[in-house]
Amino acid sequence: MEPGVWNLELVASRALSVRIYLAARGYAQQRGIIIADTKFEFGYYQGSLILIDEVLTPDAPLLDVDLPGIKKVKSGKVREMFDLGDCFLMVATDRISAFDCIMPNGIPRKGEVLTQLSHFWFDQLKTIVANHRLALAEDPLPPPLKSYESKLARRTMIVKKAQPLPVECVVRGYLAGSGWKEYQQSQTVCGMHLPAGLVEASELPRTERADLPGRARLCSAARHHHRRHEI
Repeated sequence: MEPGVWNLELVASRALSVRIYLAARGYAQQRGIIIADTKFEFGYYQGSLILIDEVLTPDAPLLDVDLPGIKKVKSGKVREMFDLGDCFLMVATDRISAFDCIMPNGIPRKGEVLTQLSHFWFDQLKTIVANHRLALAEDPLPPPLKSYESKLARRTMIVKKAQPLPVECVVRGYLAGSGWKEYQQSQTVCGMHLPAGLVEASELPRTERADLPGRARLCSAARHHHRRHEI
């Protein structure tokens, strides 16, 4: 195709993309749906520019991950764990988990968001505490994983083989969730007495744990897969 013709087709496809998006956005808004962005692909058929591939469809969620030749050691609620010999590969799927139940559907690219958020905060907190990462977000995959790059990109972490501490530490900064429920019943959170008159989502007064030995509550293992140390 001649450069001039090519430029004209770029202009035409751009104009069509905007028209299609505006039409779809109007249709969706009437039904309470927001289309933030999307993509279109065009092709030629009998001399005319036509819409091809798919249109206004979300990417399919990645619910399961298998890497032939690489041993899977654990499948959790959201993440899959593979053994790379001297380290582990953690892969965040698009599965949805709520109250320890895995839903049958998923959210496209959710695993990518979870992984990139973790990378961000590991970077921000590295001066406070070390973490288990052996590779950063922008580092390339090692050679054995290159053939799976399209599946693994942006949703993986290569990490140290650490021994897990079977305790989950929950820090409560605001009065919400089960803390709010407990406060309504007894004016306490984790057994700690709080001022009267707090409302849902109130900021909690800061408490130095060293001043209150033994006041943190350890929930029973019967209620959780691992114990939660609420702070």
